[in-house]
Amino acid sequence: MLRVESCASHCRCSQPRQELKRTAVPSVSTSDRTVSCSAPHAGHAGRADATCRSDPSGWGAAAWRRRRRGAPAGLAAPPPGAVLTGVGGRVVVELVLVGWTTVLLGGERPGCAARERLGALVGALRHSSHRRSALLPEGFLGAPPGGWAFLAASAWLRFPLVPTQRIDLATIVKAYDVRGLAPEQLDETAAHALGAAAADVLGVAGRTGQPGGTLVIGHDMRPTSPVLVDAFARGVNDRGGDVLVIGLCSTDGLYFASGHLGAPGAMFTASHNPAAYNGIKMCFAGAKPVGTGTGLDDVRTLAQQYLDSGELPPAAAAGTRSDRAMLAEYAAHLRSLVDLSGSRRLKVVVDAGNGMAGLTAPAVLGAEAGLPELPLDVVPMYFELDGTFPNHEANPLEPANLVDLQKAVVEHGADIGLAFDGDADRVFVVDERGEPVSPSAVTAMVALRELAKTPGATVLHNLICSRAVPEQIAAAGGVPVRTRVGHSFIKAEMARTGAVFGGEHSAHFYFQDFWGADTGMLAAMHVLAALGEQPGALSALVADYDPYTASGEINSTVTDVAGTTAAVRATWEARGGVVDTMDGLTVSSPEGESPMWWFNLRPSNTEPLLRLNAEGADTATMERVRDEVLSQVRGGTA
Repeated sequence: MLRVESCASHCRCSQPRQELKRTAVPSVSTSDRTVSCSAPHAGHAGRADATCRSDPSGWGAAAWRRRRRGAPAGLAAPPPGAVLTGVGGRVVVELVLVGWTTVLLGGERPGCAARERLGALVGALRHSSHRRSALLPEGFLGAPPGGWAFLAASAWLRFPLVPTQRIDLATIVKAYDVRGLAPEQLDETAAHALGAAAADVLGVAGRTGQPGGTLVIGHDMRPTSPVLVDAFARGVNDRGGDVLVIGLCSTDGLYFASGHLGAPGAMFTASHNPAAYNGIKMCFAGAKPVGTGTGLDDVRTLAQQYLDSGELPPAAAAGTRSDRAMLAEYAAHLRSLVDLSGSRRLKVVVDAGNGMAGLTAPAVLGAEAGLPELPLDVVPMYFELDGTFPNHEANPLEPANLVDLQKAVVEHGADIGLAFDGDADRVFVVDERGEPVSPSAVTAMVALRELAKTPGATVLHNLICSRAVPEQIAAAGGVPVRTRVGHSFIKAEMARTGAVFGGEHSAHFYFQDFWGADTGMLAAMHVLAALGEQPGALSALVADYDPYTASGEINSTVTDVAGTTAAVRATWEARGGVVDTMDGLTVSSPEGESPMWWFNLRPSNTEPLLRLNAEGADTATMERVRDEVLSQVRGGTA
């Protein structure tokens, strides 16, 4: 059976124009397929994001029967959501489709140009290896004299087609989130199924005799985010859950909403990945992490079942969607955690990288959210929200993406520079000389500020942070706890240990008073406060937190990850190195040996890579250890 859901001519769609290439008319199989219209129209209570729904009344089939009985062709426009249904084999299905078209085109017969155009549409969809939707240009099927056109008139309508190829969610559901090319891997069909599954796993789906809960959704500035949000929200609604859409926000803005409202959440972002990607970060109520082993694998399994079966379990009642802006509340909450009002005046260059910090920085560090002015002169860089990242990738972990900020700090005579990634959950710091500040130094600085508020508390650091971090935490009376690399691990440890703060060398910073979640903006505010409460330059301030020399992360492609790691371990263990296998292989200098050194060798989760991080008490020691390990990893002799 082939089912077409059609809209009246007042449909409007914000999708960009896209021409279809005409192809030979394909045969249409007898298996069930659906072409549905997701274009918004005024028939849905004026909501611009509403979608056409299937109407099982069979109005379209009735119109076809009228034509076959010789009824005049000049029919009024069908109501929004009218459904045309045809049953049987290929010929019947084609006749129903073309018959419906001929009613509106004034009596064209099957086999004419209308049939060819319809065949081209079906062919373009069915023969696409990745695209599961297409746009019909105006007049694609023609228009009756003085009337409206079927499938396209003055509007551009989007018609997703249930794909003939199986969507494999295992290719996009990663250890911590969903991430893939959009729409090639992550499209509306997948987003709808993931939304339905998330409603079940995160506990907002409606149950028999009781209404569903509410799930909060936010998104970044990527062009594909709004349509994916709409599809995900429909999935939640279809399982009886309500949706609160907070619109454009940073990932930590979504965590704020989840914590503040006590609701699970979903953030549509691919973080620092290039523009072609999109993804979903999910959390339980209170911004509790969802990852492998904590619900994400359940979401994937259930969503795959929904995709493969083509059906969702019925809900007692569909959920609702509402919208609420929360940027001002987010900014006020961060201001309540770090008071910058007493700081000396600072000139701050902020590179948003065309990402979400272009929205959040003016609200938090400026007055755009209606909050009082702070003693900060902010120099904006790339604040325009643009998910194509026209200036540089929003990934400050790559040194090339810091170059513009480094130059601007020096040119403006600024006290500090801040660079955020695409979803603004990470921040990198540049000092007044334009030199990058190690995230380990930021971790130590913020840790000591948190320990001043909560003496004796636990502070987390991942295993590739500088050895100076646990040393300074312990010296300040805190309890340092070492963790694996990755936000799901550190968030789990935050909950288990009750830690007040946690930092990673990747510039993720986690705060107990932010529901244990990571927030780049709050970490930036702590650095600004530490700088502003004393008269010295940032370079002098961080020197005490960064006494050792680090290599940075170095990737090497290897054919045998396990064998290479084992060989490196044997070599350095034979020299008396202290071995730790918490996350990959860490080897440290023997107890009492001076100068101190250590290195960590970790495999990539997705590629045949080994990642090396090394540190030494001085540059010569670090370089010696780094070069010996690299020589062995890359096939030389240790």
